[in-house]
Amino acid sequence: MRVLYFTPDYTTHDRRFLDRLARTRHEIWHLRGDRGDIAYETRPAPDGVRTADLPPPPAHLKGLDRWKHQLPAFEKALLEIKPDLVHAGPVQSCGYLAALAGHHPLLVASWAFDLLLDAERDDAMREATRFTLGHADWLHVDSPAGRVAAARYAKIKAKRIIEFPWGIQLDRGILKQRDPRRSTAETITVISSRTWGPMYGIETVVDAFRLAHAREPRLRMILIGDGPLASKINDAIRAAGLDSVITRPGRLPEDELSRRYADADIYLSCTRTDGTSISLLEAMASGLPPVVSDIPGNRDWIENGVNGFLAPVDDAPAFAEQLLRATQLNEAERARIAAQNRKIVETRADFGRNVEKLVEAYDRIEASLPRR
Repeated sequence: MRVLYFTPDYTTHDRRFLDRLARTRHEIWHLRGDRGDIAYETRPAPDGVRTADLPPPPAHLKGLDRWKHQLPAFEKALLEIKPDLVHAGPVQSCGYLAALAGHHPLLVASWAFDLLLDAERDDAMREATRFTLGHADWLHVDSPAGRVAAARYAKIKAKRIIEFPWGIQLDRGILKQRDPRRSTAETITVISSRTWGPMYGIETVVDAFRLAHAREPRLRMILIGDGPLASKINDAIRAAGLDSVITRPGRLPEDELSRRYADADIYLSCTRTDGTSISLLEAMASGLPPVVSDIPGNRDWIENGVNGFLAPVDDAPAFAEQLLRATQLNEAERARIAAQNRKIVETRADFGRNVEKLVEAYDRIEASLPRR
């Protein structure tokens, strides 16, 4: 079966999926629809994956208009590649374009934020979501929250919904666990590793850290990443006088990110929405107590006060209080949380095991196709 895997760009997540799909009997193509300025993944495509790009749309076009403009180029790509299956996401971008083109079978892949946040942004996005899911033959979601959200827009048969958390690659052995002998007597290091964009609540991260640091001066932060709010975030850090206690290394490769997790004591994420957060799973596997937003995607993994701490979205004082609770954990409590979270990740979030559900779905789709 010839598969067209269609996403806006080429991210680390894409590479993980493509690497596994390339090791199936299927012929895999990766088409990028709207390549951005940030290089999310610098490694080449996995061996065996054929790649192609749509021409960039005019810069003045925004949102859904950018994708509508891409329709003729996408239809041309379909004629040239002749895929049996189009596997496209997120919902209102590549999934929407594939639905507009009318290709079947169509497997729409949700990236969580598309169903949990973008779908209700305005009437146009709601209609694009309905249209895309209404034309989907199969749907992949990464959490129960994604399945529930999708059901508000279209009725897709349960047997055609593929649900699994994307998870992390435990078999690669990259993630290093925090040394339980590490002393926090002099400094307590908080790590945050989300993109600096409006959806991820980075302003709340900085404000919560500022409030907590005022009461616990041992606190330090590693604020990983960059993004459209970089200028605003850097200004806020300088205005709060936190330059000397917040390290900003930018985007990091996987092995360096793993080392930073191992050097930290607490994980912090103030995102406004999420399905299954990969960075949360990485922090859990690394043995860090998480302080995260009280949203459905996080409640699937964290029980407040048991294996981490939850705080209301956009509530910096509440996040600060939970950060301070996390600083008060003794080493026995840290060891219990680390062991519990590592077991949760190994049981439920092993990418190598979870992705096999997608491979099985490919086989079922192939079996349903008419003979060439």
